[in-house]
Amino acid sequence: MILKNVDNFSVYPDGRIRLDGMSHAPGAIASLMEEFGLHLGGCGEQGFCAINTMGTSISAAGPGVMGYLLDEGGIEAPSSDLEAFLEEVTSGISVVKIEGHYCPDPDTMIQSSLAAWKQFDELVVASKRELLTHDGRRQVIHASMPKLAVTQEGFRMAC
Repeated sequence: MILKNVDNFSVYPDGRIRLDGMSHAPGAIASLMEEFGLHLGGCGEQGFCAINTMGTSISAAGPGVMGYLLDEGGIEAPSSDLEAFLEEVTSGISVVKIEGHYCPDPDTMIQSSLAAWKQFDELVVASKRELLTHDGRRQVIHASMPKLAVTQEGFRMAC
């Protein structure tokens, strides 16, 4: 195997986001994002889409992309809007993933990941955000894991 270095892949102020596993066609996803006020980036970044074995994938890159979905004002979208969107685009046994990163300065990167799926018709969301530095340090900024309870039918969300 030959691995080649890619210059400027993840440098300030560039950010990237990728959404995978959505159960709707690209046009329907764009409409749902608009309905819930969700944006890929804060500077009018264009999204690119593909339909593959995981479902519909959308990605974007640029200085206004933060690695997570933004609201109309260019800040992180409220969890209520994000969860309403995920409720619509997650179906069956599919797992929707939202992953990305941005560099707030030349020496650090913020990496975000989210996974959403349906368990007994309830939306389950797990997410993590980390600060990474060039010297290899990693600091978890936020982590959220669902609480599950074992029942006769399987696992259920714990209250």
